[in-house]
Amino acid sequence: MADPRFAQIDRLAGRDNYPTWSFAVKTFLEHEDLWKCVETSGMAFTKTEDTKARSKIVLLVDPMNYVHIQDATTAKEVWDNLRKAFDDSGLLRKVGLLRELITTDLESCGSVENYVNKIITCAHKLRNIKFIVDDEWLGTLLLAGLPESYRPMIMAMESSGVSITADLVKTKILQDVKSPDNSSVFFFKFPQRQGKEYYVAAFPASPSLESGCWYIDSGAAMHMTNKRDWLYDYGPALVTNIKVADNKILTVKGCGKVNIETYDGESELKIGTIQVKNVLYVPDLAVNLLSVRQMTQNNCQVKFSKNTCNVYKESKLILTGYIKNNLYVVHNETYALMSSVHLWHQRMGHLNYNDLQKLNESTEGADIESSREEHVVCNTCLKGKQTRQPFKHAGTRASALLELVHSDVCGPMEEKSLGGARYYVTFVDDWSRKVFVYFISSKSQVLEKFKDFKLLVENQLNAKIKTLRSDNGKEYVNEAFDKVCRDSGIKRQLTIPYTPEQNGMSERMNRTLTERAKCMLINSGLPKKFWAEAVATAAYVINRSPTKSLQYKTPEELWSGIKPNISNIKVFGCRAMMHVPKEKRLKWDCKSKELIFVGYCLESKGYRLFDKTEGKVMRSRDVIFLEESVNKDFAFLPLTESQVVINEDNLDDTTDMTLKEIDSAVCASDDDYVPEHSISRSESPINRINLRPRKHRAMPTFLCQNEIEKSIESDPETLEQALQCENSQKWISAMDDEYNSLLENNTWTLSKLPYGRVAIPCRWVFKTKIDGDGNVTRYKARLVIKGYQQKQYIDYNEVYAPVVRLSSIRYLLAIAAKYQLKIEQLDAVTAFLQGDIDVELYMSQPSRYDNGTKEVCKLNKSIYGLKQASRTWNKKLDNFLSSIGFSKSNVDPCVYYKYENEHVMFITIYVDDILLFHNCQESANNIKIKMKNNFKMNELGIAYCYIGLCISYSSEGIAIDQTRYIENTLRRFGMEQCNSVGTPMEPNIKFSSSEKFESIPYQEATGCLLYISQGTRPDICYAVHTLCRYNSSHTEEHWNAVKRLFRYLQGTKYLQLVYKSNVDEEITGYSDSDWASCTEDRKSCTGYIFNFQGAAISWNSKRQQTVALSTTEAEYMALSAATQEAMWLRQLHCELWPSLKVTPITLYCDNQSAIKLTGTYSYHARSKHIDVRHHYLRNKVECGDLKIEYVGTDSMVADCLTKALPKPKHQHFLIAMGLRSREDVKLNATT
Repeated sequence: MADPRFAQIDRLAGRDNYPTWSFAVKTFLEHEDLWKCVETSGMAFTKTEDTKARSKIVLLVDPMNYVHIQDATTAKEVWDNLRKAFDDSGLLRKVGLLRELITTDLESCGSVENYVNKIITCAHKLRNIKFIVDDEWLGTLLLAGLPESYRPMIMAMESSGVSITADLVKTKILQDVKSPDNSSVFFFKFPQRQGKEYYVAAFPASPSLESGCWYIDSGAAMHMTNKRDWLYDYGPALVTNIKVADNKILTVKGCGKVNIETYDGESELKIGTIQVKNVLYVPDLAVNLLSVRQMTQNNCQVKFSKNTCNVYKESKLILTGYIKNNLYVVHNETYALMSSVHLWHQRMGHLNYNDLQKLNESTEGADIESSREEHVVCNTCLKGKQTRQPFKHAGTRASALLELVHSDVCGPMEEKSLGGARYYVTFVDDWSRKVFVYFISSKSQVLEKFKDFKLLVENQLNAKIKTLRSDNGKEYVNEAFDKVCRDSGIKRQLTIPYTPEQNGMSERMNRTLTERAKCMLINSGLPKKFWAEAVATAAYVINRSPTKSLQYKTPEELWSGIKPNISNIKVFGCRAMMHVPKEKRLKWDCKSKELIFVGYCLESKGYRLFDKTEGKVMRSRDVIFLEESVNKDFAFLPLTESQVVINEDNLDDTTDMTLKEIDSAVCASDDDYVPEHSISRSESPINRINLRPRKHRAMPTFLCQNEIEKSIESDPETLEQALQCENSQKWISAMDDEYNSLLENNTWTLSKLPYGRVAIPCRWVFKTKIDGDGNVTRYKARLVIKGYQQKQYIDYNEVYAPVVRLSSIRYLLAIAAKYQLKIEQLDAVTAFLQGDIDVELYMSQPSRYDNGTKEVCKLNKSIYGLKQASRTWNKKLDNFLSSIGFSKSNVDPCVYYKYENEHVMFITIYVDDILLFHNCQESANNIKIKMKNNFKMNELGIAYCYIGLCISYSSEGIAIDQTRYIENTLRRFGMEQCNSVGTPMEPNIKFSSSEKFESIPYQEATGCLLYISQGTRPDICYAVHTLCRYNSSHTEEHWNAVKRLFRYLQGTKYLQLVYKSNVDEEITGYSDSDWASCTEDRKSCTGYIFNFQGAAISWNSKRQQTVALSTTEAEYMALSAATQEAMWLRQLHCELWPSLKVTPITLYCDNQSAIKLTGTYSYHARSKHIDVRHHYLRNKVECGDLKIEYVGTDSMVADCLTKALPKPKHQHFLIAMGLRSREDVKLNATT
């Protein structure tokens, strides 16, 4: 077969292409190890090699040039003749090329691409004839040939401080060119600068420019403003100083975001609203600067022309600047304004957008304007509302008030509330979704609060509580609580232990209250001790919020029959100016006092306000709120329980209330639980910069749940994100650890990049390790090479790496049960970094660890991301095991065995997971020591979980199951609470062709089911393989069948394959087929299963490849497939136990005609057409390796692998397969 690289080399035509031709041919010959025939003479090569080299060179020469080489007899003569004829490197050639290089400009070339290519090509020709062309000079020459319209780009490059190189200039000129024929317009992006002490701005500190405008600055490294009131999400900046054009150093006070509304300067039509991030606050800066570099790094395109500068995002115009005094300025005045939707979003405790839209019609007093606006994200919601998958709604809704009440306790909190509470308990009415919240210091107070709640609601509604649902906590399950419920005639509903989902409404309510309160605390900047105030406020506003489950009515309306008036609701934690009565101030004292709003008074029309200077909570109705101003820098005085809340309103006489009384106040709220399909989060109030005044504000379209959950507390995707996030120091430490580990492992050597080679780039990947409780246990940074840029035959040759077959694992587990072998597990640490690569491979230096030279990393060992990483690791481990006496199986390359007298050891390898089977601990310890001396290994002890298989031990034998994986799969697809069914698939089901059902995770589901069926569950093999045939054409019927299979697994998730230790069995198989079972093409289905030591070790269900003309033919083809698996098992058995007397494997079939056909070679008119390959089984029967015997259909175990069976027959075959419930097998945790 011809080498494809050979065909890619253009033939030698003459002097024009000789330099490139000679380079390509030389590289090709070097790769073929034939260049020595040209470079040397004598005995360094053979005659055959010289003939090959000469032939390859000649074939790459245009026939018209054969006249120069017809008499040459060796490769060297051919090469020298061609060089003499076409290698023109004389003085005239140099002068001509140099003149062409200097006189070329963009205008004469017609397009940017032609211009760049001509300059670079000419420079390469000069270098090929040994004329030195300096890289910086070539880059400057590229700029010199550009017209005047490119002057802004040249100025920007000059002010950016980067070194001018030909590659840099070429990239800038070619980058993002949209109109190649328009030489007056260009796009460009700037590279990341490193090693600079200050961020640079091209403007001087005090120009005579308008301070209220934005200027587009191609020399500024960051966006900058001198207006603190324009910024929101304000915080500390990563830099402390900037240097401006007149070399002055200005101080950076902080960093935040601004929103800019832009208008066309000519038509005055609005272009749009943009959010600008990472804006530095520099008070002494005279103007406001928009950095071209930052915009291009955020995937914007900056387009300069003669009089304008346009900024595009995804081909959409978002910003325009106009020339004024030779600068690009964005016109009009600016001012800050908060939209009503943002304001109400915060007032309602960060209510989600879908429910916020219904606020006007569901309540009184709301004035939210409903229109369109761009997508925005509420950072507070992202920080405070991270959730797991939502619970599914269990049961039906109650039909009347107090028919069903849910209750749950939340806590303990890490910090006491103002009144000393550690917990809160909720009581939720099922019909109205109204919730009552009580704050308690210990769970023993739950009964007391329930009595208070019962007395309150029964008196209000003149009705009785019918049913109380709670968990099994001791605060609910005790004699005193039971007596109160019995005496009141209240029915109890208790959840099953460790199943909180059955009390889902309370669980969801507690989560919603906590999330809302967390958002309010984050946004307000109040310390954690205010958590009870925030929860009480959250309950108050949630109870007055519309909810989808109530047809967008509010719980308060369903409870009282009156729409709530929410005109009094304000932003939690905002500044509040409270009127001070004249009786409590002197004549010249201020009439108002600045406090912090922390909630609502339930017993009167007033607000709860916190005085940070005196540490008191006050109540008043005469308050002016500054909702757009939330000061997060308050310093709070410590509070004591003896401090009081002062009522400053004029409605009642002044009364005192202790903080404990505040915490025990009753609050009501709705069921704002997360809907199953999607969750819309709403946004925090934003200080918006307007470039024009407006009368109406727009309603933002909020991000959907999936988009938000991806960004909530997510791991950094880039190095820049990792260095700018709040955990930057932890990520830096993780990168340092990884980098040092790679150096210690001698992963690479720094060297110069050889000519003609390309260094593959690398990137950092960041991952937060979370424990079962959701706590961060480790910040992991991993350096990964971009293997997708590797070139085959240059950067890698082979990539395949084997893993152990599941059938091999199950066979060895059966052997371990039979001979009482011990099973230990090891894990190779950073396995992919331990392999030795077999090609010369270069990688760029890791970001942040570049030493500033042009050196690259020449890889000595494998690294994550390489295509061949898995193969190199497997190869190295294979060589090591062979060196210490292990033999590799011929039928499974990841099974190794070793015998030492009567001691036996087996090893299985699945990438970096290793199992060691043995009957001698001393020999096993020696092997483990040798492995740990050569590789980084974790010794995990007795194997209990291996590649998703859970292993259990008892005196009865060894069992494996996938219970944990099944539970996770059910939870993943929302089926964890589904009802179970008795069979995996409905018998005789026929799928009709209908419209494809797109909006379901069908392939994800069948992928999970396939792994379960291949691991430990032969009983679902037929159903799974049938459903997998529709991966690309599934309908709703197929999805219903998948969900039925999930329901079957729900009821059988504890089934195990049990390999017995108290029996002595041989491998036996069952083969069956279902003739013409596929109604689409009338092909038959093959099924086979092999048992050993009481349970299945291998099985399969598959549609036959050809149509069978009879049941005999279908059974015969099934026997052929089963025979192939039987011979594989027999060979494995013989390899691992050579001392045993090997007997024929018995294969059972329930078709007499098929059995008869296996034993005769006589001519049959009805079987002559059967494919020859199926007669393989006849040979194995004749050789004595296989024995075919008859078994009745009622005993044909493989029957459930060919069709869906009714429940009695299906359950009968479960036992025959060795599947038993965990409850039937008394398994211990130790061997």
